Amino acid sequence: MPCTGHDHDHDEEDELGVSLQSHINMSQVYCLNEHQPNAGKSILKPYVDRHTLEPSLQSPRDDDDVELLIHVPFSEAVSMKTISISGRASVYLPNGIENTDDATSAPSTVKIFANRIDLDFDTARDLDADMKLDLFPPEH
Repeated sequence: MPCTGHDHDHDEEDELGVSLQSHINMSQVYCLNEHQPNAGKSILKPYVDRHTLEPSLQSPRDDDDVELLIHVPFSEAVSMKTISISGRASVYLPNGIENTDDATSAPSTVKIFANRIDLDFDTARDLDADMKLDLFPPEH
């Protein structure tokens, strides 16, 4: 089913296949409010794996605060042209039964702050982001 009401290309490919992953300082990546240690690092996948559903990042299930804050430092100056953020609204078992116990979702809003090492949730709420992305739900 084709998407309507917004502008993007599902099939757009980076014609050069350039990934910034090799420029990420992985030892300095951290995530606040992640469901398990190092889950934030694990979602920074190679370009070729960008459509895989695992690993994933979630906030703790028993936490009312579903916000996540991930810090991704680069080892040199980079120019980011695209970002791939995906999620799923629910999990389907091999027999086709929907499992809402393991349901996850993609974020509806992403705020990007460049060159900041002092962010926590309060600071991120108070500051104007360098870029704010309003995302469509996975089932769009």
